[in-house]
Amino acid sequence: MPGSRFYNLSEEKQARILQAAKVEFIEKGPVKASLNRIIKNSGISKGAMYYYFNDKNDLLATVLDTFIKSFLDSMEFNLDSSSIETYWSSFTSTFFEIFKTTEFQEIMTLSKGLSPEFLEDILKDSKYPQINHIWIGTMIKSGIEAGAVRKELPEKLSIDITIHLFSMLDTWLIPYFDNINEEIMPVLISAYIEILRGILEPDYSINGEKLLIFKEITHLK
Repeated sequence: MPGSRFYNLSEEKQARILQAAKVEFIEKGPVKASLNRIIKNSGISKGAMYYYFNDKNDLLATVLDTFIKSFLDSMEFNLDSSSIETYWSSFTSTFFEIFKTTEFQEIMTLSKGLSPEFLEDILKDSKYPQINHIWIGTMIKSGIEAGAVRKELPEKLSIDITIHLFSMLDTWLIPYFDNINEEIMPVLISAYIEILRGILEPDYSINGEKLLIFKEITHLK
């Protein structure tokens, strides 16, 4: 990830460089994207580009980091927490709307072909985890208040479970993104939510018995 040299530029110049890079990476893919075309379209010299970024991967990581943060900052969540059913229905609808946005699809396109390790490094070094905690934290708190999320679990554990589950599923989904259409998307989202409900919803049980962890976890609170 770039240091202060890039972030000392004006916001207008940063945006111009990142937009030119994003267009190139989306149109050509990470492998075939041309750094020379990005340099030309952003209006800076080759020397300046290498002054701000170590290489093409460093630039791609910065593009992803910036647009993920911008996307998460722009999201609004209005969950109906009046009951368990309305909460989970609202939760599902919220994620369906996220998946349909142009911004999310661009992020997925930028991520295609990248190794999970590369993506993990980007997310680890970016502001993504902090933002993720904020909005998922808000959703989990609403669920606890609605009685839709287990009170036996420490709140932070529920938040961490949700974050890591969706991060893992998103990483798994990236290679298949070209095959996803409007018919498959609701099925995927429902599967995501079903997994999460199985972990967090209070009445979840196997053969009529609650999982052992939910009997013992209260000792850790």
